[in-house]
Amino acid sequence: MLTLSIAHNIFLKDSQIKELSEKKKIKITGVSVPVWFFKGTTSEPGTEVFCNYTISYKEDDFTILPINDGYKISIQGDLKSIRSNTMHFKRSYKIKEKGRKMNVVHYIELKSTKALINSLILD
Repeated sequence: MLTLSIAHNIFLKDSQIKELSEKKKIKITGVSVPVWFFKGTTSEPGTEVFCNYTISYKEDDFTILPINDGYKISIQGDLKSIRSNTMHFKRSYKIKEKGRKMNVVHYIELKSTKALINSLILD
C-alpha cells in the first residue's frame, strides 16, 4: 500500500510554550519533510517544506489536520519536556484519494529554540 510519511520539526520559544500551557493557540513556521513509500521504493531524500502551524494544547486529545498553508495540531502531555528536551508525537491513519487507499503517518517533534541554539554551538 502507498504510504506518505511526514516528519514535522517545530522549534518553540519559551514564551510560546508558556502560551500553550495557558491553553492559547500559537502560530509558528516549521519544517515538514514528506516522503512517499511504495513496495520498497521511496522518494528519499525528502525535500524540506516550510509551512505554517497552528498549535493548541488539549489535555485529552492529539490531532493533526492539514490546512491551506500547513497544519493544525492539538497536542497533549507535559509541556515542561519541551523546555528540557523534546516532545514526540506520532499519528497514522488511512485515507482514500482518487479511489486509491493509502496510509498517512505524521511524526511530530517539538523542541525549544534553546535546544536548536545549543545544537549549533561548537566546543
